[in-house]
Amino acid sequence: MAVNEFENFRKYREEMNEKIFALQNKRINRFYALDTGAYLEGALPAKFKGLLGLSTSLVLSCEDCIS
Repeated sequence: MAVNEFENFRKYREEMNEKIFALQNKRINRFYALDTGAYLEGALPAKFKGLLGLSTSLVLSCEDCIS
């Protein structure tokens, strides 16, 4: 992914996250909290968890997740 493409994707995700959080949906907020918490330092280093997430994304061919 080119730098400009990545920047556009990052900006789009940021805008969409703002819209999603503005809904104040309890289930969505809980999911985001769970997802954020899963990648914190703990029994496994955060970088290792990130690599596991990337590996899973590659296997599932999830372009958004890979990006």
